Amino acid sequence: MKLGSSKDLVLGIAVTYRAVHGVLVRDTPNGPEVVRHFDRPRSATDSSAMESGGSAQQEFHYVEDNDPDVAFASAAADHSSLFLSSEFSDTEVINGEVAPSTVEIELTDILDECAEAGYPDPYVVFCVGSTDLDYHEVFVRGKAKPGDRPAKKKKSKKRHESSKLLQHLAATTDAKFNPDQTVFVPMTPSEERVPRYLAICARGSEIIVPTLKRLAARNRRINVGVIETEVSLLLGTVRRLVADSDDGRTPPTRLLVRVGADDTVIMLIEGGNLSHVESLRSITSFDPADTVCSRILLLQDEHGFADPDEILVLGEENEESLTRRLTEFFEESKVQSIREVLPRSADDLDEEYSREATLAAAAVVRYLYDPAGKTHFEPISLLPRKLFRRGPRLDQFKWQTVPLMVLLFATSLFFVHRYIRQSQETQALNDKLAEYPAELIESNKGDLQARIDSIQAVSAGYIQALAVLDSILVGSDKWSRAMERASAEAAAVPGIWIETWEQEGESLELIGTATNRDHLVRYATRMDGIIKSMSFGEIREQPVFKFTMDVPLPHELPAAAQFLRDQAEQSGE
Repeated sequence: MKLGSSKDLVLGIAVTYRAVHGVLVRDTPNGPEVVRHFDRPRSATDSSAMESGGSAQQEFHYVEDNDPDVAFASAAADHSSLFLSSEFSDTEVINGEVAPSTVEIELTDILDECAEAGYPDPYVVFCVGSTDLDYHEVFVRGKAKPGDRPAKKKKSKKRHESSKLLQHLAATTDAKFNPDQTVFVPMTPSEERVPRYLAICARGSEIIVPTLKRLAARNRRINVGVIETEVSLLLGTVRRLVADSDDGRTPPTRLLVRVGADDTVIMLIEGGNLSHVESLRSITSFDPADTVCSRILLLQDEHGFADPDEILVLGEENEESLTRRLTEFFEESKVQSIREVLPRSADDLDEEYSREATLAAAAVVRYLYDPAGKTHFEPISLLPRKLFRRGPRLDQFKWQTVPLMVLLFATSLFFVHRYIRQSQETQALNDKLAEYPAELIESNKGDLQARIDSIQAVSAGYIQALAVLDSILVGSDKWSRAMERASAEAAAVPGIWIETWEQEGESLELIGTATNRDHLVRYATRMDGIIKSMSFGEIREQPVFKFTMDVPLPHELPAAAQFLRDQAEQSGE
């Protein structure tokens, strides 16, 4: 499976315990626009896998001993859960081991429907919810200087830093994790100014990568863009929402509350960076809004943070009621929804996409406007690098590339042919010269030089004779040379043009017009002429001066006559 490059259409996919939600978004000048949305109920456990594995066995698993309803970010998490794994974790038992089922059927059905609707081969981005993720805090006690957010680094340095963070994670937790599906989000430093990172690890119940593996085994090609995590996606969405308001000032403290059908995620954001995160499995969108508000107050008491300056809300059900109750509980905090930065449905759609597809829509926004994670979002993805390598595809090339490549090929072929042909001609000449003995060539050097000198002397005589012939043909008499001089000087002085000229005795009478008297005087000086008359007039309401001028004719001999005289004198001597 290889990644494509077309970003005209992006399909966002979010998977819950109950259904697979998709949002097909097109980038327009007015912003992202939803052109189609999908909701597919999850199918039953894969029957073929069940047959190979025998009967399923149910097990009870708990998150923690003290508080089984809450999975804290700083806690050492494992693959356990409060609920029955066979009923709620969407897993199956194969040969005595718990393995996730896939959404291969649902994803294939959505892609086929996109193709039938005229949107084939879209880019696909995924978002993994908190129920399929483990969170761990990693403290880096080293030489690194603490800061709010590390600067972007080169790929080699990033990989080296990620390797170090994986070592820190392995040293601080006993939980099992897959390095290829573990990402790190920078957090605010601790009270001792020690850099912190939030390690986000995919659980065994994560089903997106197994689904892609099964599709790849069937040679079903999908343009996979990114696999986002819920926490990093919500953090980037908040940064994009408040980018304009935070420009030029210190970002205030914000609390993000995302209430879903499976869990509730609460994130404390200080200075634009993540400070704390909670994933509450015991609170869902089916609970009253007062329950969510009470839980936030309890978290304030547990972790000792004051009322936030802003509270950002994103709910799958009763979002308006939750926003209203939060406003009443936190009177000094500004409460607003972050749904305004998500794509809107097209005008021709009968209904909005489901609230459960909110994370899918947010993943599309992340991929459209910040695919590399350089501005608002983090440059992370749960997509294994070894399994899905990037490679060129035909849709990367526009139609203009084809004629350009043909032209380049033809040009290269032409010059290669010319080079080969000239090489053959050169070789033929060398072979012909090789037929003559070297002694013959050496003995005739003096004769060859004498012939060259003779040819050069004859050529010099021809050149001199041609120069004399030119002087005879053009400008050899005083009349033609006088007119040539008058024309050349008139062209050299601006604002002068000659209308008529005629010969009077030993002089040339010129009648013309000048736009300025100074130009006329300058022209007479250059011609050694005498101004006989000058009158004022107008041409198209512009002042001009009509003049008559006598110019003496030259008395020197023509070049041809001088040449003949010189020849006669030389012959007389």
